[in-house]
Amino acid sequence: MEQRRRRKREGMMSVAAGILIGGVLLSTDHAWSASAPVQRANPAAVWCLEQGGMRLTVNTPAGSSTRCRLPDGTVEDEWVLFRRAKGAG
Repeated sequence: MEQRRRRKREGMMSVAAGILIGGVLLSTDHAWSASAPVQRANPAAVWCLEQGGMRLTVNTPAGSSTRCRLPDGTVEDEWVLFRRAKGAG
């Protein structure tokens, strides 16, 4: 009879421990559970800077865009320059 009570008590303790551990795991913010978004550099911006250029933000009624001022004085949208240099337009 005593052994039966002990088994029942151990079973209840196991269930309680499982519920407690499960609650802790669900409520804890784990850094490993949500990965940070991958951030990549803007290739047109990198290309501009690698050429010795300076990036300029231009605000227009349509929004803002970034231009690249190259050492020779050329100022152009950085993506236009990048695509031209890479043969993509």
